[in-house]
Amino acid sequence: MKNAWEKFCCAVVAVLLFAVVPCRALAAPDASEEWYWLASDAKYSKYFAPNEVTVVKSLNVAGLERAMPTVIHGWIKTSFSYEGAKETIANYGIKDILPDPAALAYSLALVEVSPQNRTFRYLEEDFYDAQGNILWSKRTPGSEKEMNSQQYDETFYAAIVDSVFGMGELERLTSSDRWYELWKEKRSDGGEESAMADTSTMRLKGELLFYWEWVTKKDAKGNTLEVQFLKRALNVPMGTVSTKDGKTWTPQAGWQDLEETDLTFHGIQQGSKEYTGLLRLRTYTAKNLAWLYRASLEPNAERRLQRDEE
Repeated sequence: MKNAWEKFCCAVVAVLLFAVVPCRALAAPDASEEWYWLASDAKYSKYFAPNEVTVVKSLNVAGLERAMPTVIHGWIKTSFSYEGAKETIANYGIKDILPDPAALAYSLALVEVSPQNRTFRYLEEDFYDAQGNILWSKRTPGSEKEMNSQQYDETFYAAIVDSVFGMGELERLTSSDRWYELWKEKRSDGGEESAMADTSTMRLKGELLFYWEWVTKKDAKGNTLEVQFLKRALNVPMGTVSTKDGKTWTPQAGWQDLEETDLTFHGIQQGSKEYTGLLRLRTYTAKNLAWLYRASLEPNAERRLQRDEE
């Protein structure tokens, strides 16, 4: 009877530990946590907790030197000015809960990133007053967003990924060589058209180079007539390209989603301005494979693109 009672107690303790440990893993950092400042503007200040970055899932792939992280969690903090709090309350649709923006001081959020897909999402978020009291909580995970220069959370993503991979993701966001010029040409009306690729978004999968491209059209006076912000997939050796997502901007309509994206790849005509961009991207790819494969799940021996000298 004594042994049965001891076994029962051990089982209860095990169940309680199993229930408690995950909760502790998701608990927000306490007041003593060291927050690392990332950026500030008139509305928001961004921080993250380096000691709270956790690799949740990794894949062991034959041919890779180590298990490759595929899911990473981290804690971030956002402090608000009055205008930032007002905008946040409107975005979340919680004006009836927080009618006074002055009461909202900061938020803490548990977030999840996927380095292979450059995606980011909120898992849970708490909003606080200046005294540290929770004013409102959101426990429903948000949708995944691909990170690029137009995303508010890009800095958070880069800081968390950098904590694991250490490849200079955060530094590249403000580096002078982030934007790689593909082509530039004068228009017949005296204006100019140009295209730049965002190297912070570049990654290789097989023979495909994924990246975001910024195409700008200006008149003879330098006024911007149109902007295209496009997600490209380029087959580097074949010289074919596909537009997967994007937006366009004009002074009249503002930002609009692309009406159509490509279902297939199309060739780039030799001698065209886009062909100049292709040649430059081939050069960039050959010289920057370590960066482009930084979170790749492809073993070295199976990578389709190698340096010219190799």
